[in-house]
Amino acid sequence: MELEGALRWLEAPDPEEDYIAARQRYGQGPPGAGQWFLGSSRYTQWYATKGSRLWIHGKAGCCKTVLCSTIMKDVESLISQDPSCKPVKFFFTFSDSRKQTYRSLLLSLVTQLSRRYYLDPGLAKAYDDRRQPPNDVLEAIVISLVEKYARVFCIVDALDESGYGVEGRQAVIDGLETLLDQLQGVSFLATSRPEDDIKFVMRRLSAESATIDKHAVDIDISRYVEYRLARSTLARMSSPLKQKVISTLSEKADGMFRWAYCQIRSIESLRNFDEVMVMKKLQSLPKDLDETYERMLLSVDEDEQTSALTALRWIAFAERPLTLLELEEAYTFDARSPPPPRKPGGRTIGGIASVLSGLVTVDTSTNTENNRGKNRLSDDGFSGVPADGTIWLAHFSVKEYLISDRIRKSAASFTSATPVAVAATRAMPLGSATPNGERLIYHSHCGATQPATGPSTDAG
Repeated sequence: MELEGALRWLEAPDPEEDYIAARQRYGQGPPGAGQWFLGSSRYTQWYATKGSRLWIHGKAGCCKTVLCSTIMKDVESLISQDPSCKPVKFFFTFSDSRKQTYRSLLLSLVTQLSRRYYLDPGLAKAYDDRRQPPNDVLEAIVISLVEKYARVFCIVDALDESGYGVEGRQAVIDGLETLLDQLQGVSFLATSRPEDDIKFVMRRLSAESATIDKHAVDIDISRYVEYRLARSTLARMSSPLKQKVISTLSEKADGMFRWAYCQIRSIESLRNFDEVMVMKKLQSLPKDLDETYERMLLSVDEDEQTSALTALRWIAFAERPLTLLELEEAYTFDARSPPPPRKPGGRTIGGIASVLSGLVTVDTSTNTENNRGKNRLSDDGFSGVPADGTIWLAHFSVKEYLISDRIRKSAASFTSATPVAVAATRAMPLGSATPNGERLIYHSHCGATQPATGPSTDAG
């Protein structure tokens, strides 16, 4: 029991909740997304070779995180009957500063490698002293624990989303390189966008490079669109029209799963599905994710823009996903003016979230250990959401767009969330929702420095 106490004391990020979210991304799609990669020579060689390194990279929205979760599931299945083998995983994520640092990765690795095994002496000493171990001690513990297994598979998703505050992404990839240099027997796999700094360190680690196959993703997209059409309000469309939707979205997606998902949701929003209306949608599809997000922002009614965009900025720059109760408190005032009085009959926070549908995601589960990560919604339903359900941006590409120079040159420039500084810091009276008196930070959109959550780059 001392082991469990020590692991709880470390307060490591739990990769299981991110794994579940990845498996449920874009709703319950058809089984087998990413299966094409499991049959590739690069993957089979990586799995068969102890100490192998593999870097999978692709552009924004090509479903890297879903592919990564498919690989994780396959590895766990293959070694499930062999206790001498251990899979460990970690998801870097733009929406939570607790999952962006090298230290967070180390804490998670220590926790996963220790689970149901034994209490490492280094961890035992730190726990007895009640002094959180520094990174070099955590590294030593990881190295010691790895030696207890015949094979360790380490899978890290979204390396490009790492790097928070002063530490930055460079500190993460430098630390990872140092650690892996001492773990030559670990089979390591990472996903990210093809950023130059990550490419450089992967070359130094002698990692095999694998670009995500756009054509294979397009096949997954076609299967997903067909599956979605058969199980939504679009099911009543005629067969020829369904085939037109499937072929058009698959052809124009250009390997971007996220883009196809957004277009399906846009078609589902039509009040009727006569052929003329659907064909009109198909003939005026946005060319990329930037244009998709621009249209979503421009579709917000003028009388709801202030509340919706203030909420969006809180969500974009919060250090962790906010509960709906926290967001309701936060968006009721602007950082440059006193909180406005509450207006009877005003739109609820669930309604504001609905206005931002497609840009945000809501998790309906309560923030308890037993429920975390369960009952997760995609970003198309908000009714009946509990006050402690959480909300965050639907995809890293959304945040990237909101703080980019590109949005300031578009018709949606009034929604730009690029901050000049922290405009205000205020303790929110959130009662039981924030028992530790946590402080939320709101960033103004009137300037051009980096947000507190660090460099922006994809969620897969």
